[in-house]
Amino acid sequence: MFKGFNESTIEYYQAIRKDNCKNTYRENKMLYLDGVKYPLEELYFELYSYFSKVDSDLLNNKR
Repeated sequence: MFKGFNESTIEYYQAIRKDNCKNTYRENKMLYLDGVKYPLEELYFELYSYFSKVDSDLLNNKR
């Protein structure tokens, strides 16, 4: 269940704001995972579940 973002989110974005390079990413990978990736995955699955119940054609629409 998506509970929002956390302090790791802020810390990660502050770190890459100072120096947006691969090395900074590697040094802050756990902040990224805990603060960005995992919360966004939770949000995605929650929204997908909701919209699949509301209108399954919306998610299966091939254009």
